[in-house]
Amino acid sequence: MWLVIVAVPTFVDFFAGNVGLPSTDNWLRFALALPLGLVAGLYVGDALLEIVRANTREKAEYRGPDSVG
Repeated sequence: MWLVIVAVPTFVDFFAGNVGLPSTDNWLRFALALPLGLVAGLYVGDALLEIVRANTREKAEYRGPDSVG
């Protein structure tokens, strides 16, 4: 839900440019896209951590409690 909320300004800017409204300056476009990039980065980072945790657990279960290394 947060991803959709922070994507609204980016989509508004995108669609405004497509319907012929004057384009915004680059610094404003950066400011509009920054929240989306931050939240998307947090989601990707969390997903990568989950992948690493799942692979670490699988390897630990595969080796068993008696194995070394």
